[in-house]
Amino acid sequence: MPISKKDRIHREHKKAEAAGTRTPVKPNGNPVKAPKEKSICTFCRKEMVRDNKKQMEDHANTHADEWTKEKPVLYDQSPDPSTGLTNTQRLRQNAGAAVAFFGNGLYPLYKLGLRDALDQAGCETPDDLWRAGYAGERRLLGAMRRTGWASDLQRYLLAIERRDLQSLLLKQVKSIGGQIHRNKNLRSVTTLANGKTALSFADGDSDEVDLVLGTDGTYSKVRMHILRNRDPANAERKWPPDFFGACGIYGV
Repeated sequence: MPISKKDRIHREHKKAEAAGTRTPVKPNGNPVKAPKEKSICTFCRKEMVRDNKKQMEDHANTHADEWTKEKPVLYDQSPDPSTGLTNTQRLRQNAGAAVAFFGNGLYPLYKLGLRDALDQAGCETPDDLWRAGYAGERRLLGAMRRTGWASDLQRYLLAIERRDLQSLLLKQVKSIGGQIHRNKNLRSVTTLANGKTALSFADGDSDEVDLVLGTDGTYSKVRMHILRNRDPANAERKWPPDFFGACGIYGV
């Protein structure tokens, strides 16, 4: 004689209990969900769900004045522009065309409080034009109107000369108590057992830091350090970027 559904489920539960594999259930028979991982606030000891990023961010903002403010340290291989530079050094520091930012690039700069300074030094460009010159002949390759509009920022594409952008960023570093070290040529990057990173420079100086942001160009030593940790057998081959030798399609 076939058993009822209720009896079958009861037997399955008893069998699972004997094997130690039965999922805990509520009085109504529904399974009990596994508890979510919690994090405890260092300051007020409040418990929060660890994977609820919105809750964590909102709560962190209630202690904005209590968090330890990290101080950035910038190591730059170029000399200090306020000192006497040779013509070659001056040309190198002024080299490069302008850079143009879409909304996703402008947003972090605006969060740094640089909106007014960028608006004054940059140029909003709602239209894109592509021209080329061959054997003395110049011709229009194409045009796009009203490109790069970011509705949340109420901005089109913003172009700014590279040296002006660098100047704004360096001023911001100093304004928040950061340090700038010139004439520093990075030689090696080493991950330490304590989780920090050691930097060694050509002049013999060294430093231990919590976080390294490598913005050191095409042949980045920071990038090589990452590649050697990730794929040591192919690090040397992968170091030169795929786009090396390519030319930009436009410049300002």
